[in-house]
Amino acid sequence: PYHVTMEFWNSAGAAYIAEFQAWNPALSPPKARHYTYVGAEYMFAFGPQIDAARNDGVAMTFYKSWNYTWFDPTPYFSKLTDFTVGVDIANCSTLFKLTDPVLAAAFIAVTGYADAVVDNKIACWNDAFVLGPGCRDPVDPDKCIPYLTYSGWLEPSGIQKIFSYNTAIAYGEAASWGAYTQIPRNFRVLSYWWSPATEFSDM
Repeated sequence: PYHVTMEFWNSAGAAYIAEFQAWNPALSPPKARHYTYVGAEYMFAFGPQIDAARNDGVAMTFYKSWNYTWFDPTPYFSKLTDFTVGVDIANCSTLFKLTDPVLAAAFIAVTGYADAVVDNKIACWNDAFVLGPGCRDPVDPDKCIPYLTYSGWLEPSGIQKIFSYNTAIAYGEAASWGAYTQIPRNFRVLSYWWSPATEFSDM
């Protein structure tokens, strides 16, 4: 017998198989392979921001450029206060991954930022953004640049990178699919994206 799934992300494949084997040992496949498109997911900076930074001698495609002790990225991006919470940005208190105690504990184990977790939840400014270590100032959150995703995509590893690389990036989630696809066109942001999707291919 064969098991067929229409979408299978390599980044989580091993965990999916292990979980399925634990729940359904008699039915689970011993291994999984893909035969169609290979998907990849990342944090993306878009052309206008990359070009503006390049003109100032900053390479946004180099991860060390995001370390806030060396680089201030705020001139190239919108401010956190430009967004309307609940319309553009989802409330953190409604997001299952940010309120999961298991993921909060894993975040502390990887980054060491225990003070970024409150009541077993990853803390958010204005119930909207997780402020990175380079801009964790609730009085002046606009020291952060906005990074947007949707539905928790790339949330655990995304937030871990924001903190591990000592960045001035704030993690937020779009309030809807429509907001997710329009925010990079209406604001200057970093965004989650994956291939072979085409939503932002013209940018």
